[in-house]
Amino acid sequence: MEIIFVPIDYKRVRIKNFKSLENVEIGLEKLNVIVGPNGSGKTNLFEAFLFARSTVRPSIYPPYPFLYWWGYKNMVYMQDISRNVEFGVSGEVKTREGVLQSFSYSLAVNGAGEKLRIIEERLDGGSFRITRMGSELKVYLHEREVSSYEILDLRYSVFSLFAYPAKVFDEESGKWRLVLQANVGLLKGPPQVLVELDEQSIDALVELYGRLFSDVYLLKFSSDRARTPSVPGSIIGIDGFGLFSVLQDMYSGVGPEKKPEGFLDYFLDRFNIRLRFQNTEFQTVLMKLVEDGLEVEPQGIPDGYLKAMAVLYLLDLKPSLLLVDELENHMHLELIEHVISAFRASETKVLATTHSPLVIDLAKPEELILLYKRGRSTEARRTENPEALKAELAERGITLSESWLYGSLSGEI
Repeated sequence: MEIIFVPIDYKRVRIKNFKSLENVEIGLEKLNVIVGPNGSGKTNLFEAFLFARSTVRPSIYPPYPFLYWWGYKNMVYMQDISRNVEFGVSGEVKTREGVLQSFSYSLAVNGAGEKLRIIEERLDGGSFRITRMGSELKVYLHEREVSSYEILDLRYSVFSLFAYPAKVFDEESGKWRLVLQANVGLLKGPPQVLVELDEQSIDALVELYGRLFSDVYLLKFSSDRARTPSVPGSIIGIDGFGLFSVLQDMYSGVGPEKKPEGFLDYFLDRFNIRLRFQNTEFQTVLMKLVEDGLEVEPQGIPDGYLKAMAVLYLLDLKPSLLLVDELENHMHLELIEHVISAFRASETKVLATTHSPLVIDLAKPEELILLYKRGRSTEARRTENPEALKAELAERGITLSESWLYGSLSGEI
């Protein structure tokens, strides 16, 4: 299988004051299985990424990332609207030439009065940095301030305040330049930022600026929503709505010589499934499933098949990070095993929440992130010594999930 370019490696995330996540910081491995009892904050961790993506890469304008929670009060810790919600990530961005550049990004927002205000924001790409504090934005190169602006609308992140960056070669000086065009409706100051940088650093910043959070995909699957007919050309939603349309785009009219090759295609072959699409009189798309020669109408398609197709379709898009809430829902053991094998074979980092012993036993000890409540706050930890835990489990003859259920798992993030 051809593996295409996945440029951003999200290595660490920190969340403050989002629902029960008063102050949580975790490192991200290739596969991260989030476990904990009901009410421990598993879904809150998933939704924190949804909040961050909705703020940084809004799908509605003007931005209002609190809509999913019916207002800021319902998503801030203890419903204390005087607190700011904070989200930060750090990691490495890779250019197409394979050059690695460390980065970090953080923001703090407040929504008192149900109006989004980005209070603080910082994008750090090595020697190049953008910071904002209130309505003041500054650009630094090698710790030296090169530009400053007044932000005219606090609802917009730096990714909206500037246009997509350009890489320009100056023939007179023989040097590369990074150009950021200011959005004149949102910023008061110079029309553009123009700085000299080495070519590799510019390439890394262009990738980072264009992809950060837009390459984070989330799935909180609903079989009812996935079955709902959608118009051609739809994109898949966080709940699976639009699945029929995106699969039609991928498979309709594709002959054997043009058949897509990916995790979803392998799944269909393994389970001897073919997809058949129908455009309805209402200009929507229906999908039927053909299994062993029997045509199955949408309402008869197993929930687990629909969920597996949604997960594997997203995995085939090669996001840098994929989050799946309650991975085990709708799927029996064989499907769960198949999907987790695909996670491990992909280039994508995956964060999946679960409270299923089946999923826990398919994970390695070092892949588990354990959540628990201390008072009203969620805390997170990993096992301190995965190898010692493996030996202990083998000696005691118990599974990883039994160790979790008995309270034996311990460690720190």
